[in-house]
Amino acid sequence: WVSLNLYVGHLGQRSYPATEETYLEQLDAIAYMITSWGQQQYTRAFFKEKRIARRGLPSTPRVDTCVTLQFSRSPTWDDELGDE
Repeated sequence: WVSLNLYVGHLGQRSYPATEETYLEQLDAIAYMITSWGQQQYTRAFFKEKRIARRGLPSTPRVDTCVTLQFSRSPTWDDELGDE
């Protein structure tokens, strides 16, 4: 399956010493992948859902654990995209 793991990380966080430029480049790269896979609506819907813990993972990112968005569960997911 294809997933996006979301970890805590923000500008100014001591354990995440990225520059603003690097941070924005990373966000652009993630947005590009989501768009190229045609999963914008699925991603928006995921973030609008009520926050609940899933499969032993927390409902919101923590320093030691991620939140996972599984694109392969999207009704519009194309399995061939995962092979690229």
